Amino acid sequence: MRGPKPPPIVLTPTQRVVLGRLARRQTGAQRLVRRARIILEAASGANNDQIATLLGIDRGTVRTWRMRWLEALPRLKAAEKRAGGDGDDD
Repeated sequence: MRGPKPPPIVLTPTQRVVLGRLARRQTGAQRLVRRARIILEAASGANNDQIATLLGIDRGTVRTWRMRWLEALPRLKAAEKRAGGDGDDD
């Protein structure tokens, strides 16, 4: 049975660049790489089940990081604005 559609994630160009760099890292914390990939896949329109299957992780992990990203979004946009980025893009 299908559940509700997960909330969409829309990335600013700056966020997409930063997450892309993190996702391509060969060294460093692989947890961070996985989290970046989750958000990038979510922003591309994939649902939690699709992301979990693609990355070989639990659907609950995807749901957790999608929600954490959405909860942090106001702070992320404010930080981009302070840094002179494009935090106003939706």
